[in-house]
Amino acid sequence: MATPHALGIKPLYIILTFSCLSFCLPFWGMQQFVAGNTFFYDKNFAMRAPQPSDQIVLIFLDEHSRKHHRQQYTAWRPSITQAIKRLCAAEVDMIGLDIVFQSATETTVDQALAHAIDDCGNVVLARTQQGGEILPLFQAVMLGDGLIDLPQDASQVLRHVEYRFIQLQPDQSIEVLPSFALEMVRGFYDLAFTFEANAEGLRLGAPPEKTIQLPRQLNVQYWGDYRRFDHYTISDLLAGRIATSALQGKLVLIGTNQVLSRDFFVTPYARFNHPSGLVADEVAIQATEPGVAIHAHVIQTLLDQDFLVALSQPYHVLLCLMILSLGLLFYSGWLRLRVELLLAVAGVGLILCLSYALFAFNVAIETATLLLIWASQFVLGLSWQKYVESNQQRFVTDLLGKNVSPQVAKAMIADVDTVVSGQRQEVTLFFSDIRGFTSISEQLEPDETSQLLNHYFTQMLPLINQFNGTVDKLMGDGIMAFYGAPIAQAQHADCAADTALQMIQTMGQLRQHPIKGCSQIRIGIGLNTGPAIIGILGSQDFWDYTAIGDSVNLASRLEGVNKVYGTQIILSAATRAQLSTRFVVRELDYVVVKGKATPVTIYELLGYQGEVDMAQVTDLEQAIGLFREKRLDAAKQVFLALQQRYPQDGPCAFYLRKIDAIERHGLHTWEAVTRPDK
Repeated sequence: MATPHALGIKPLYIILTFSCLSFCLPFWGMQQFVAGNTFFYDKNFAMRAPQPSDQIVLIFLDEHSRKHHRQQYTAWRPSITQAIKRLCAAEVDMIGLDIVFQSATETTVDQALAHAIDDCGNVVLARTQQGGEILPLFQAVMLGDGLIDLPQDASQVLRHVEYRFIQLQPDQSIEVLPSFALEMVRGFYDLAFTFEANAEGLRLGAPPEKTIQLPRQLNVQYWGDYRRFDHYTISDLLAGRIATSALQGKLVLIGTNQVLSRDFFVTPYARFNHPSGLVADEVAIQATEPGVAIHAHVIQTLLDQDFLVALSQPYHVLLCLMILSLGLLFYSGWLRLRVELLLAVAGVGLILCLSYALFAFNVAIETATLLLIWASQFVLGLSWQKYVESNQQRFVTDLLGKNVSPQVAKAMIADVDTVVSGQRQEVTLFFSDIRGFTSISEQLEPDETSQLLNHYFTQMLPLINQFNGTVDKLMGDGIMAFYGAPIAQAQHADCAADTALQMIQTMGQLRQHPIKGCSQIRIGIGLNTGPAIIGILGSQDFWDYTAIGDSVNLASRLEGVNKVYGTQIILSAATRAQLSTRFVVRELDYVVVKGKATPVTIYELLGYQGEVDMAQVTDLEQAIGLFREKRLDAAKQVFLALQQRYPQDGPCAFYLRKIDAIERHGLHTWEAVTRPDK
C-alpha cells in the first residue's frame, strides 16, 4: 500500500528546518533572553535554604545609633575609634571598614582613629575608583585597602563582582588594585599580592606559601541575605551588649545601613525574599541589601572557595540539542493532544529541576534558553501537525469528497491517518454494470453516449452516498463502491443492500426519461462481504483510494453472474449472513466463479419484507432442493408452476433450461454446481 506525498512537501526537511529555527531562536537577539535567564538564576538562589556564616560579623552604623549618639551622617569617626578598640580587645581576626576616609575632620579625632587602627594592626580600609586617595594619616597605619565599587548589570541586580581592578596611572603605567573583599581575604590568609593564571582563572599568592584560587568571573554565592551573618548595631558594640565569644576570631565588617547613604543593592536572593526590619524607619525601597553585606557575601564566597560557574558553551549546546531532539516528538503526531500537553508540562518541570539540581552543584545553566527551545518545539510541532492535518484533510476532501456522503467525509477528516495509511477492514463490496451497454452505445453518437452515462451516474451515485457508501471508481458504465470504510459501519451489508434496491427502483424512473438509450438500460448488481485492504494505492504521482483483495474479486464476479440467472441483484453467503430481517433473500445456486476452485453459495435479493410474495422464495428453494436431489421431474413441475405465476422469474427459466439440457443429452452423472465461465 503506497502512501503518496499528498502534501507536496518533504516532511523531514520541514521538521529539521523548524528544529533549527527553535535552536537558533534564543541566539538571535540574545539580550532579549538575558532577563529570562537571570530570572531563573535569581530564583534558584531564592529557593535554596539560607546557610548561616560562622566567620563573618556585621556591625551596622544604623539610624537608631546615629540618633542615640547624636552623630552627624559624616561624623562617625569617634564611634568607629571606640568600636575598633573593643573589637581588638575581643581578639577579632580582621576588621574591615566599609567607609571611605578621604577627607580630614578634627585633628584629634583623626589621630585617635589612626592610633586605634595602628594599635589593632588588622584593619582594612575602603576606597573607590573615582573617590580619590585615603588620607595619608590612615594609609600609614592600615593593613591594606581595597575598592568597594560594586558595578551592577543592566537589570540592576548584583550577581557578580570584580575582585581586581586595572587602573591607568598618570605616568601611563598600569596598577592592579584588589577589591575590598579580596583585600580582606588576602589579609586574613597573609597572602602575597601576586597572580598566576591557570585553567580555572587566577591563583592569588606566592608558592610555596599558601595560595587561593580565583575564578575568571566571581559570581557571588548568596546563601541568604544579610541575616545569614551575625549582625549588630554599633550601639550594641559600644554598650557592651555583644559577647566576646561572638567576635573572637571573626572577620568583622563595619558599614552603614542608613537610608540616606543609598548604599543598598538588589541581590538575586533579596529579589524574591525582601528582608524586614533592616531600616529603622519604614522606607519603601526595592534595594534592601546594604553594601557592607554584599562585601560579606563576597568574602564568604572567597573563603569557602565555593564558586558558581556557568555551564561551558559546548555542554550548553549539547544540552540544547538534547532538548531540541526530545522536542521532535511534538512533530510526530503519534501522541494525542492531551499527552503532548502533559509532555510539554513535564518537559518544563524537567528543565526547571535540572536547572536547580545543577545549581546545587554550583553550575548555572541558561534555563530560559532551554525553556524557549522546548516551548518553540512544542508550538512549532503543534503548528506543523495542524499544517499537516489541514493538508491531509484537503487531500482527503479532494480525493474522496465527491465520492462519499457528507457524514462519511466528516468522519474521514476526523481520522485522516487511517484513511491515508490504509488498513484491513471488513467491508461489503458493491459492483454494478449496465447490461448490453456495448450494443446500446453502438446505436448512439458519442455525445449521446456521454449524455446517457452522465444522466445514469447522476441518478445512481447519490444513492451510494445516501447510504454512506464510498464510490471507489467508475469503470466505463460500471460502478465499484464499498461500505464499512473508511469509517467502520455496523450495518454495512444492509447499507449496500438498501443501495442496490433503491437503484433497481430508480431504474424504473430512469427508463422513462426521454434521453436516447435510457429505455434500454438494465443493470446487474453483485454484493460480497469480507476483508479487504482499504487505502491509498498507486505511485507518488498517481494514486487512488481503493479496495483490493479476494473479496473484491468475488463481488465483481457475482455482478457478472446475474446474466446467467436473469437476476438483478446477487449476493454472497457472507453478505446474506449479515443482512437484517428487513430483506427478502432466496438461495440461487452453488457456483464456481472464475479464479475460484471451490463453489460458493449465491443468493438473490428480491426486496423488503412485506413487498415480496414469500411463495416466490419458498417454491424456488423447494424446486432447487429437488433438483439437487436429482428428482428432475418433480423439480421441473415446481419450476413450471412458479414460472406460470411469475413469467419474468429468471432463475426459474435458468433451471428449466438446465433440466432440459440434462434430459436432452441423457446425462446420468452431473453435479448440482454451475460454472458460469463454462
